[in-house]
Amino acid sequence: MSTKQRHSFRTLHAFPLSAATTEITVTTHHRRNAATAHLLQLARIHLTGLVQHMSALNPISVLERGYAIVTNQGRETIARVGQVSPGEPLSVQVSDGDFDVHVDG
Repeated sequence: MSTKQRHSFRTLHAFPLSAATTEITVTTHHRRNAATAHLLQLARIHLTGLVQHMSALNPISVLERGYAIVTNQGRETIARVGQVSPGEPLSVQVSDGDFDVHVDG
């Protein structure tokens, strides 16, 4: 290390940080922590919303609200009246199980 570098190094460390500089450092640290905590809270709220949305779309949740899934013998989901014929056997799935039915007229 040259004499000039040693002198510069001593000069830097010869003066302690002022109270104002320390206060700015502490304030910056607190603001950064507060901003991070706020971002984490927003992320938690967003994640909670996504979980609720996924739960609402869960087929089991839909069945628990009173809906049923109707399928024919080929396991195709029946969504319209025109997909069935009189006498055709169908399977109906509800929240706690399933049962078979036959189409009338």
